[in-house]
Amino acid sequence: MEDSVNATYKQTFGILQSYIFDPRNKINMHHTETALNVLGHCNEMEGEYAGA
Repeated sequence: MEDSVNATYKQTFGILQSYIFDPRNKINMHHTETALNVLGHCNEMEGEYAGA
């Protein structure tokens, strides 16, 4: 079960990261700082402090 949750987290995180850094979405990105803070928080929660 834990592996499944971890895989789902990594997939979701990858999609979010992809959306935030895709230049085509820049026009829809109204809160860039908040989006980057969410990515940093996700990394911290996973213990990946270098990525935060």
